[in-house]
Parts: sequence; structure tokens; C-alpha cells
Amino acid sequence: MVYDPFKEASSDRTLSAPPSATEYLKDSTFRFFAYFCALFIILLVAYIIIELGSQALPAIQKHGLGFITGTTWDTNEGIFGVLPEIWGTIYSSLIALLIGGVFGV
Repeated sequence: MVYDPFKEASSDRTLSAPPSATEYLKDSTFRFFAYFCALFIILLVAYIIIELGSQALPAIQKHGLGFITGTTWDTNEGIFGVLPEIWGTIYSSLIALLIGGVFGV
């Protein structure tokens, strides 16, 4: 015979009383606050993206998207590329994750 825990929990006996009006109000208030915070975070991230994009637009128009994929940084010629810096950031982050993972486990 196989034990079925859901059968016992779904019987006519209840394990706890239904929530009171105060508990229901607390739950509804917390749920509203959580949804409000989630919406606020989404709007804040959207604002940051729009603000950064609008501030970066003149540089993107002047140097193009080659700025991201370029590897040369020559101030005399006005040629700028940040790909080595991006790769350096990625590598150092991965190394930090590996070291942190070893000590975290």
C-alpha cells in the first residue's frame, strides 16, 4: 500500500483555520506592495536605459557602433574601441565567480 500525503490533506479535516480578516488584509496589502515594487523596478530600469541611451546617442552617432567592437584606442586619430576592456571585465568577473564559488561552497 502506497502512502498518499495529498489524500490525507484533502480530507474533510482542515489543518488550520481560514485566514481572518486582518490576515487577509495584511496579505492583500503585502501583495499590492510587492507588485508596486516590481513595477517600480521595471520603470526604474527602463528610465535608466532611456537616459543612458539618450546621453550616449551623440557619441554613437559620431563614432558608430564600432566603438564597442574596436580594439584600437588612438586619441591622436580619434579612433576609439573598448573591446579589450569589455573582455577584461568579463574575464575578471568569471575569475571572481570561480574564486567566490570555491569559498562559498
